[in-house]
This record gives sequence, C-alpha cells and structure tokens, in this order.
Amino acid sequence: MQKRSVKLLKERREYHQVIAIDVCGHAEFQRDCHELGAIYDEATDRWVLKNRRENMKAIFDRFKHKAWIDSTDFFGFPQNKTEKRVTSAIPRLKNIPKKRLLNEYINYLEERRYSPQTTRTYHNILSKLFGYFEDVSIDSFSHRQLREYNQDVIIAGSYSRVYQRQLISALKSFMRFHELEFIEMGSLEYPRRDRKLPTVLSKEEVQRILDVTVNLKHKSMLVVLYSTGIRIGELLNIRKTDLDKDRGILTIRNGKGAKDRQVQLSNKVIKKLEIYERSYLPMGYLFEGQSGGKYHPRSLGMVIKRSTKKAKITKTVTAHTFRHSFATHLLESGVDLRYIQEISGHKSSGTTEIYAHISARMLSQIRGPIEDMDV
Repeated sequence: MQKRSVKLLKERREYHQVIAIDVCGHAEFQRDCHELGAIYDEATDRWVLKNRRENMKAIFDRFKHKAWIDSTDFFGFPQNKTEKRVTSAIPRLKNIPKKRLLNEYINYLEERRYSPQTTRTYHNILSKLFGYFEDVSIDSFSHRQLREYNQDVIIAGSYSRVYQRQLISALKSFMRFHELEFIEMGSLEYPRRDRKLPTVLSKEEVQRILDVTVNLKHKSMLVVLYSTGIRIGELLNIRKTDLDKDRGILTIRNGKGAKDRQVQLSNKVIKKLEIYERSYLPMGYLFEGQSGGKYHPRSLGMVIKRSTKKAKITKTVTAHTFRHSFATHLLESGVDLRYIQEISGHKSSGTTEIYAHISARMLSQIRGPIEDMDV
C-alpha cells in the first residue's frame, strides 16, 4: 500500500514566515496538526505554525512513522544548476558604508510618503545589487557591473521585465538622492515592455466562480472586486467608514499614486455586504483576517485559485483578472472609455485603451475581407 504523505510549504502571514502543513486530504492528520499547536487556515485549507526550528523538528517527530514528509517546496531545492548558482551568488549586504547610504535613501522614501510596498521593493532590489558586488565601492561602481548583474543574475535567474525596470528606477532614484554620478543617467535604459493582453473572464465565467464560492466572506470579497473593478490592495484597505450605503458610494482612500476616488456600489452589492456584516461583525477593516486586522492578499489569492478550479475554468485567474473583466464588460455595454479610466483610477488613458483590444463585442463588429470571398 502506498504510504500517505504530508506536504510542507513556506508561506507568509501578516509579514511573518510560517510553516504551512498540507495534509493532502488525510482527515486523520488534522488532529495531529491541532496537537502540534498549528492553526487551521480555511482560505488555503492548510495548518500553519511559526517558522521555527523547534516547530519543524516537532512536525518530523510527529509524522515520521505515519507519512512521507514532502519538504521540497519548503526548502526550495533548486531545479537546475543555474538556479543554484544565481541564488547562492547573492550574499546579504554587509558593507557598512553601502548600508548607511542605502538606509539614508530608504529614510528619504519614507519621509516622501512612498508606499510601504515601493519602499520594501526598492530596498530589497538595491540590497541585492550592492551585496552582489560587496567588494566594489559605490564610487567604483560602473555600467559594466550593472550589465554583468543583468546577465548573471536577472536574465540567468529568469527575473521578470518588471523587476528589471524596478531595478533601473530604484538605481536612478538612489543616485539622484545622493547626487552620485557613478553611472551616466542616460545610459540606464529600461527593458522593452511586454505587450501582453490581460486575461478576461466572460460574464458566465464570473458567475460560475461566484456560484462555487460558498463562504460568505470570500464571496463578498469577489463580488466587491468584480462590481467595482478596484485593485486587491484597495479592497483589503476598505474600512467600514468608507461605505456610504445611502448614496451607494465606496470611497477608495490612498489608492495607487496616493489618490482618493469614489466608485459606485449597486443596491444588490450593498444588500450582500449588509448580510456579510451581520454575520462576521468586522470591527475596523471591512474584510478582516481570522485574528482581526487586515485580510492577507495571499489568502485571497488562494481563495480565487480554489474557486477557479472548482468552476472548471482553465484560465489563470487572479484578483486583478476581476478588475480587467469589470472594465471590459463595461466597455462592451457601451460605457465611455473616459468614464472607465476615471473609476479605474488610471493615470493614463493609454492604460484604459487596452480593453478596446480585448472587447469581444468590438472585435465581432469588425468585418474582415475574407467575408466577401467564396472559401
């Protein structure tokens, strides 16, 4: 008989690393997890413990005679030699002068009220870059080192174009703040942008996802995402006081670019939220985690992934897919692009115009020359 298994994964909960235990459908292991002191996460259907050495030892002691323990994903064993070379080549930044310059720059970003996400991203990117060239002083840093890093780390490590663009932006900003000229600004070129069209669900597919999402809180979150087209960060930042039910208005505070805006809430959505609030009694944020506080975006991502699978939809669906679908369906209903730009919070009209390329209604109205031929 095949031995049963449990799977260990490394995940984050509220900015803390945890050990996530997937019992792989073996209900009899639930009690073991409970006795280990793990907490059940209904969003991911996993049990979580703080990522500590003693907890990992306790897990292995508990299951070593009961199941095969799959810890491959947790320890992140490399799939090939290239991956091992790239990840092991980036030590933690220890150079004191570089750390001081970097910390001064991060303090500047915080004083300028850059978002915590942008600040963390820039810190991590520059820390990796300077840590890779630990023995090279800032004054000696050149375009040659940047090209070497781009080839040996970013491209070899299959980092995205977005990451590459963020590196250039962070480095330019760092140089401007410290008034440094170790690399000529004009030589820092951004990589070409991807011109990929976003994934869009049909109305029927959205309905199928909502139908299979039975948890009231999860369903309410998806309803708000699709009915307003807001971003996942904006959804999770909603406080109860941001809802004006009498006027049917939701105020998005400190959205992308630190801008506020208002979006419409239909009566149907308001009634759904009233049922949800009576059941869950949120205190501050409209959607809170199991222990209170803001709901974690990764948990919502797992909810969407699971509901998409249940709905038998093969597309890759994320929280942002509901935003793309909302805007596309508005356009197909005849709503003006300028209005969609306003309620979506797009700075540029060019961002909104992408939906004209994926509108099924607009594409169907185009008559191709083949239609006049006998084929």
